[in-house]
Amino acid sequence: MYQNDNRLGQYALSMLTLIAFFVWTETALAEDRMATEEIRTSECMLRIDGVIYDANPCNLDEVAEGVIRFGHFDEDKAEGFWAYLIERERGGFDAYWNEEYGASHAHTRLGVLTKSEFSSADCYSRDKTVLCRNIQPDVPVYYIDYRNADAGNNALMAYLNGVEYELPHPNWEYVYPYSVDDSADFDGDGQLETIIRVGHGGNCCPADISIVSYRGDGFFNYLDEAPIPGGWGGPEIVEEQGQKLIRIYDIPAGAGSTDWQRSQRDYVIHNGRPEEVVERIEVGVPTAILGFTQEDIRNTDNQEASIDFDIDNDGALDELYCTYWERWGVLNCEANISSLTDPLELQCRQVSISPIVYGPMQSHRLICDGKLVDY
Repeated sequence: MYQNDNRLGQYALSMLTLIAFFVWTETALAEDRMATEEIRTSECMLRIDGVIYDANPCNLDEVAEGVIRFGHFDEDKAEGFWAYLIERERGGFDAYWNEEYGASHAHTRLGVLTKSEFSSADCYSRDKTVLCRNIQPDVPVYYIDYRNADAGNNALMAYLNGVEYELPHPNWEYVYPYSVDDSADFDGDGQLETIIRVGHGGNCCPADISIVSYRGDGFFNYLDEAPIPGGWGGPEIVEEQGQKLIRIYDIPAGAGSTDWQRSQRDYVIHNGRPEEVVERIEVGVPTAILGFTQEDIRNTDNQEASIDFDIDNDGALDELYCTYWERWGVLNCEANISSLTDPLELQCRQVSISPIVYGPMQSHRLICDGKLVDY
């Protein structure tokens, strides 16, 4: 009987030991998973002169009174790269980094960086320097690698889970990317698509756009087979009836332009491709006593003209003088109004004198591109 009790005791002890081992193992694994998750959700990136310096795990992340410090730094082991940013009153951030691995002071200047308006993380950039904090796991951070023509022009890059990708477009033969715009989930797959502005550096035409899509598991592609024609007013992501769409605003401008009508084009993603669903063209023209359009001035011998009219109704003639600027397709105008000390300088596609009268003097007002001119 005693021997049986002894065996049962040993068996129970063995089972308790085994259970304790499993509990310890699961606890350790859970702690490892939590530590890994903590590291991944606090990822940083320091890309300086085209080189990424590993700054993970991002254990240094401090924001206080206009000063930001982030990156990896272990003072005891003297290891890690980190950056130091000071917000400027005039805008931007004076940026520094420690450069020497493990150095406790960030003395190497990186210049004045600008915070990216559109980014999935908090990123600060200038030329070939990109510094990012709060990078989320499996969410790409897009940025432009600015290159000269000898190096093949600019390239769109993505940083994702510790890996940098270059994202060439099959039909960017005559254009190159120069800015990253807003993001949205256009196709409802739970992943974000991002608008990229592309151009060729000239002023004839506004930037076109491409749409880069991240599909998960390191898979990127472009939704557009060729860049979508852009507009001088730029793209905007809007939502109508629960659907995200891209609206492109076109303002007539650019070399040789004589158009005055603005337009809007809406694109939705259909079957994985952008599809134009509507175009709206402006028809309203302000009523006027007298005025000029780009075409009026461009067709004159010297591409200049003037109007003499008592705009302020004080009994003295005022002058509205305009020239056509071929390079940007706009009118540069100067209004000399007798009741004003200094001339008014305007840049418009259309400029006119409103027939509406104002105040006790029953004076008139100038209209520039459909808006009353303040003076």
